[in-house]
Amino acid sequence: MYLEQDVFSKLLELLPVIQDTVLECLERELELFKHDSSRMLAERKGIMRFFHFLQRKWAIDTIYTLLILGELHLNEIRRTLEGVSSRTLTDRLTELEERRIIARRVHQGKPVRVTYSLTGFGRGLAALFVPVLLYGLSQRARAVLVACTL
Repeated sequence: MYLEQDVFSKLLELLPVIQDTVLECLERELELFKHDSSRMLAERKGIMRFFHFLQRKWAIDTIYTLLILGELHLNEIRRTLEGVSSRTLTDRLTELEERRIIARRVHQGKPVRVTYSLTGFGRGLAALFVPVLLYGLSQRARAVLVACTL
């Protein structure tokens, strides 16, 4: 992902704001609801199901590709994701559609064409990747700076 330096800097500046906001929301949640072991277990299971799905082969790659390139045909996605088999990609697209992360659109005509794009929910999900990416980049950059000063 390429970002102009000023945009990248602004996003990096927002990371502490994002982290503080998330922690503030968590604190409010803890004040409103008792987090006994059964509630914590249910929440952890939900988080794990979410991450388990995203860890499926080519799931994040497909979401990211549609975020960056927009509406694409199956073969366009397959060409972009070098190494993915048609079967695996079809399976992933079906799962993403079932979870309403992507939309499948059939274009009538001869031949019939099918395209895939992110739904509003899918774009929101993909937008969450950006702070995670930036956080990882900032930590890597911080580690490099520390190593250079040693």
